[in-house]
Amino acid sequence: MKQVVLLALGLLGVVALVGCKNETTTNPTPTTNASVPETQVEARGTTVVFPTEGLRVAWVNMDSLLKGYDFYFAMQREMETLTAEAEKEIAAKAAQLQKRDEKLRIDMEKGLVTRSEAQQQAQELAQDQTRYLQLQESKRRQLEEEEQVRLRRVQESIDVFIRKYNQEHGFHYILSVGLLYADPALSVTSDVLRGLNAEYAAQHVSETKK
Repeated sequence: MKQVVLLALGLLGVVALVGCKNETTTNPTPTTNASVPETQVEARGTTVVFPTEGLRVAWVNMDSLLKGYDFYFAMQREMETLTAEAEKEIAAKAAQLQKRDEKLRIDMEKGLVTRSEAQQQAQELAQDQTRYLQLQESKRRQLEEEEQVRLRRVQESIDVFIRKYNQEHGFHYILSVGLLYADPALSVTSDVLRGLNAEYAAQHVSETKK
Protein backbone atom coordinates (compact mmCIF):
# COMPACT_ATOMS: atom_id res chain seq x y z
CA MET A 1 0.00 0.00 0.00
CA LYS A 2 1.26 3.42 -0.88
CA GLN A 3 2.59 5.17 2.19
CA VAL A 4 0.34 8.00 3.21
CA VAL A 5 2.25 11.25 3.64
CA LEU A 6 2.36 12.13 7.34
CA LEU A 7 2.33 15.53 8.93
CA ALA A 8 5.91 16.45 8.08
CA LEU A 9 5.47 19.40 5.72
CA GLY A 10 1.78 19.78 5.03
CA LEU A 11 1.15 22.39 7.67
CA LEU A 12 3.89 24.69 6.41
CA GLY A 13 1.95 25.55 3.27
CA VAL A 14 -1.43 26.14 4.87
CA VAL A 15 -0.85 27.98 8.13
CA ALA A 16 -0.65 31.74 7.90
CA LEU A 17 -0.75 33.47 11.25
CA VAL A 18 -2.04 37.01 11.33
CA GLY A 19 -2.67 38.50 14.75
CA CYS A 20 -4.33 41.83 14.03
CA LYS A 21 -5.43 44.29 16.66
CA ASN A 22 -9.14 45.04 16.72
CA GLU A 23 -11.61 46.78 18.99
CA THR A 24 -11.84 43.82 21.36
CA THR A 25 -8.07 43.16 21.61
CA THR A 26 -6.43 44.54 24.71
CA ASN A 27 -3.18 46.38 24.07
CA PRO A 28 -1.31 47.50 27.17
CA THR A 29 0.92 49.78 25.11
CA PRO A 30 -0.96 52.06 22.66
CA THR A 31 0.82 52.11 19.34
CA THR A 32 -1.19 54.55 17.26
CA ASN A 33 -3.06 57.79 17.77
CA ALA A 34 -4.94 60.34 15.75
CA SER A 35 -1.76 62.16 14.74
CA VAL A 36 0.01 59.11 13.26
CA PRO A 37 0.55 59.48 9.48
CA GLU A 38 -1.45 57.00 7.42
CA THR A 39 -1.35 55.54 3.92
CA GLN A 40 -4.60 54.92 2.03
CA VAL A 41 -4.92 52.07 -0.48
CA GLU A 42 -7.93 51.47 -2.69
CA ALA A 43 -9.08 47.82 -2.59
CA ARG A 44 -12.24 46.88 -4.51
CA GLY A 45 -13.78 50.29 -3.96
CA THR A 46 -12.98 50.34 -0.23
CA THR A 47 -10.31 52.58 1.26
CA VAL A 48 -7.99 50.56 3.52
CA VAL A 49 -5.97 52.66 5.93
CA PHE A 50 -2.53 51.43 7.00
CA PRO A 51 -0.57 53.27 9.70
CA THR A 52 2.91 54.20 8.53
CA GLU A 53 4.30 54.87 12.00
CA GLY A 54 3.91 52.91 15.20
CA LEU A 55 3.18 49.70 13.28
CA ARG A 56 4.09 46.68 15.42
CA VAL A 57 5.02 43.56 13.42
CA ALA A 58 6.46 40.20 14.49
CA TRP A 59 7.02 36.93 12.69
CA VAL A 60 7.17 33.20 13.38
CA ASN A 61 9.32 30.62 11.62
CA MET A 62 6.79 27.82 11.11
CA ASP A 63 9.45 25.26 10.24
CA SER A 64 11.25 25.84 13.53
CA LEU A 65 7.95 26.01 15.39
CA LEU A 66 6.78 22.61 14.16
CA LYS A 67 10.15 20.98 14.77
CA GLY A 68 9.82 21.85 18.44
CA TYR A 69 6.07 21.59 18.99
CA ASP A 70 5.23 18.56 21.15
CA PHE A 71 1.58 18.45 20.06
CA TYR A 72 2.64 18.24 16.41
CA PHE A 73 4.79 15.20 17.15
CA ALA A 74 1.99 13.59 19.16
CA MET A 75 -0.29 13.92 16.12
CA GLN A 76 2.45 12.54 13.90
CA ARG A 77 2.89 9.49 16.15
CA GLU A 78 -0.86 8.85 16.00
CA MET A 79 -0.72 8.91 12.20
CA GLU A 80 2.22 6.51 12.16
CA THR A 81 0.27 4.07 14.35
CA LEU A 82 -2.87 4.29 12.21
CA THR A 83 -0.84 3.84 9.02
CA ALA A 84 0.98 0.79 10.40
CA GLU A 85 -2.31 -0.81 11.46
CA ALA A 86 -3.88 -0.21 8.04
CA GLU A 87 -0.85 -1.59 6.21
CA LYS A 88 -0.85 -4.68 8.44
CA GLU A 89 -4.53 -5.37 7.73
CA ILE A 90 -4.11 -4.90 3.99
CA ALA A 91 -0.97 -7.07 3.88
CA ALA A 92 -2.83 -9.88 5.68
CA LYS A 93 -5.69 -9.71 3.15
CA ALA A 94 -3.23 -9.76 0.26
CA ALA A 95 -1.43 -12.81 1.68
CA GLN A 96 -4.73 -14.68 2.02
CA LEU A 97 -5.68 -13.94 -1.57
CA GLN A 98 -2.28 -14.99 -2.84
CA LYS A 99 -2.46 -18.26 -0.90
CA ARG A 100 -5.91 -19.06 -2.30
CA ASP A 101 -4.80 -18.21 -5.82
CA GLU A 102 -1.76 -20.52 -5.57
CA LYS A 103 -3.86 -23.37 -4.13
CA LEU A 104 -6.40 -23.10 -6.92
CA ARG A 105 -3.67 -23.12 -9.55
CA ILE A 106 -2.02 -26.22 -8.01
CA ASP A 107 -5.35 -28.04 -7.67
CA MET A 108 -6.13 -27.33 -11.32
CA GLU A 109 -2.70 -28.58 -12.44
CA LYS A 110 -3.12 -31.78 -10.43
CA GLY A 111 -6.72 -32.25 -11.58
CA LEU A 112 -8.05 -32.15 -8.03
CA VAL A 113 -11.04 -29.99 -8.96
CA THR A 114 -13.57 -30.20 -11.75
CA ARG A 115 -13.75 -27.50 -14.38
CA SER A 116 -16.98 -26.11 -12.94
CA GLU A 117 -15.51 -26.10 -9.43
CA ALA A 118 -12.40 -24.30 -10.68
CA GLN A 119 -14.53 -21.72 -12.47
CA GLN A 120 -16.63 -21.10 -9.36
CA GLN A 121 -13.55 -20.75 -7.12
CA ALA A 122 -11.90 -18.46 -9.65
CA GLN A 123 -15.02 -16.29 -9.76
CA GLU A 124 -15.16 -16.09 -5.96
CA LEU A 125 -11.47 -15.25 -5.86
CA ALA A 126 -11.94 -12.47 -8.40
CA GLN A 127 -14.77 -11.00 -6.33
CA ASP A 128 -12.62 -11.10 -3.20
CA GLN A 129 -9.78 -9.43 -5.10
CA THR A 130 -12.16 -6.64 -6.09
CA ARG A 131 -13.22 -6.23 -2.46
CA TYR A 132 -9.55 -6.17 -1.48
CA LEU A 133 -8.89 -3.27 -3.87
CA GLN A 134 -11.92 -1.46 -2.49
CA LEU A 135 -10.63 -1.98 1.05
CA GLN A 136 -7.23 -0.68 0.03
CA GLU A 137 -8.76 2.49 -1.44
CA SER A 138 -11.03 2.92 1.58
CA LYS A 139 -8.08 2.73 3.96
CA ARG A 140 -6.15 5.22 1.87
CA ARG A 141 -9.02 7.74 1.99
CA GLN A 142 -9.52 7.15 5.71
CA LEU A 143 -5.84 7.80 6.44
CA GLU A 144 -5.88 10.97 4.36
CA GLU A 145 -8.92 12.19 6.30
CA GLU A 146 -7.29 11.30 9.63
CA GLU A 147 -4.18 13.20 8.56
CA GLN A 148 -6.14 16.30 7.56
CA VAL A 149 -8.01 16.27 10.88
CA ARG A 150 -4.72 16.22 12.77
CA LEU A 151 -3.29 18.97 10.60
CA ARG A 152 -6.30 21.12 11.40
CA ARG A 153 -5.96 20.35 15.11
CA VAL A 154 -2.36 21.52 15.09
CA GLN A 155 -3.23 24.58 13.04
CA GLU A 156 -6.15 25.45 15.32
CA SER A 157 -4.04 25.10 18.46
CA ILE A 158 -1.43 27.47 17.01
CA ASP A 159 -4.02 29.98 15.80
CA VAL A 160 -5.81 30.04 19.16
CA PHE A 161 -2.55 30.48 21.06
CA ILE A 162 -1.40 33.28 18.74
CA ARG A 163 -4.60 35.21 19.40
CA LYS A 164 -4.17 34.86 23.18
CA TYR A 165 -0.48 35.72 22.84
CA ASN A 166 -1.31 38.88 20.92
CA GLN A 167 -3.81 40.05 23.52
CA GLU A 168 -0.82 40.55 25.79
CA HIS A 169 1.67 41.85 23.22
CA GLY A 170 -0.57 43.92 20.94
CA PHE A 171 1.04 43.39 17.52
CA HIS A 172 -0.70 44.60 14.40
CA TYR A 173 0.59 41.60 12.44
CA ILE A 174 2.24 38.28 13.28
CA LEU A 175 3.48 36.84 9.98
CA SER A 176 4.49 33.28 9.15
CA VAL A 177 4.80 32.76 5.39
CA GLY A 178 5.83 34.55 2.21
CA LEU A 179 8.74 36.45 3.71
CA LEU A 180 11.70 37.22 1.46
CA TYR A 181 13.46 38.86 4.40
CA ALA A 182 12.62 39.07 8.07
CA ASP A 183 14.51 41.00 10.72
CA PRO A 184 15.67 38.42 13.33
CA ALA A 185 14.97 40.97 16.03
CA LEU A 186 11.25 40.76 15.21
CA SER A 187 11.04 36.97 15.56
CA VAL A 188 8.81 35.67 18.36
CA THR A 189 9.25 32.01 17.35
CA SER A 190 11.00 30.88 20.54
CA ASP A 191 8.54 32.75 22.72
CA VAL A 192 5.53 31.26 20.94
CA LEU A 193 7.04 27.76 20.99
CA ARG A 194 7.64 27.91 24.75
CA GLY A 195 4.07 29.02 25.29
CA LEU A 196 2.62 26.34 23.00
CA ASN A 197 4.56 23.52 24.67
CA ALA A 198 3.72 24.79 28.15
CA GLU A 199 0.03 24.92 27.24
CA TYR A 200 0.15 21.44 25.65
CA ALA A 201 1.94 19.99 28.69
CA ALA A 202 -0.68 21.45 31.02
CA GLN A 203 -3.53 20.06 28.91
CA HIS A 204 -1.83 16.65 28.68
CA VAL A 205 -1.44 16.46 32.47
CA SER A 206 -5.08 17.48 32.93
CA GLU A 207 -6.30 14.79 30.52
CA THR A 208 -4.25 12.02 32.16
CA LYS A 209 -5.79 12.85 35.55
CA LYS A 210 -9.34 12.32 34.25
